[in-house]
Amino acid sequence: MMVTDELFDHRGALLRASFEAAGAPYVLVEAWLRIDEAHRGAIVKGHVSECRPRWRNDPILDFPEPGSRRSAG
Repeated sequence: MMVTDELFDHRGALLRASFEAAGAPYVLVEAWLRIDEAHRGAIVKGHVSECRPRWRNDPILDFPEPGSRRSAG
């Protein structure tokens, strides 16, 4: 799946909000988010050509942000 910096940031905001809604301790939330952020470089791609499928037959999923000028693929 093509994941941009914006999508990764949005995902992080949703993750934080979910932790807070669940009443998770601040120390746990911050530790988890630090670990999550450490994976940014392996997850975020600048272009769909940088993506690799899990399996040979898997398509690369690329969904442009609604209203953006970026086209899929």
